[in-house]
Amino acid sequence: FLKRKRSRQDERVVMVTLTDTGKALRDEAVHVPRRLSEAAGPIFDVEETRQMRMLLNKLLEAIDNANARTVEKLKR
Repeated sequence: FLKRKRSRQDERVVMVTLTDTGKALRDEAVHVPRRLSEAAGPIFDVEETRQMRMLLNKLLEAIDNANARTVEKLKR
């Protein structure tokens, strides 16, 4: 799913990218939130679904920020 390539300028740096299989999996994963929402429909009411979506977006943002900080540290 992932391809790793060490930097020629700094061998401590490893660039990680998706393989074709990883990209295909990512494309499938795009549909997961909608499928979860459809499956959770009978379980959660509208407000609970809104709150869950908000919390999941907050979690994804935190993960993105952590990844960005890691990339910046590796560039130094």
